[in-house]
Amino acid sequence: MMRRDLELDGTRIYTEENFHQEIALLFALPKTYPHDISSLEEFMHTYVDPNFTLNWTNHHFSKKQLGHNFDRIVSTFDDFHSAHSAFEFYLN
Repeated sequence: MMRRDLELDGTRIYTEENFHQEIALLFALPKTYPHDISSLEEFMHTYVDPNFTLNWTNHHFSKKQLGHNFDRIVSTFDDFHSAHSAFEFYLN
């Protein structure tokens, strides 16, 4: 499968729910995705081909809006990268 480059625009993230809506669209997660951080990694492992790069642009805006949940999300992406080295994740 061809490598994909995806962009998550932090200026569109106002709440945790906004984040999950955006990520569900980017990753083409099924409608059963419960839109919570604890389910994110499980759904990524199950439904996402790790052969992609995720660039979280304007991440400082998201960090301000999400507070401690931002760190939880980044940790989830780091864990996914540890399990799937093809996945690349950048905060821009």
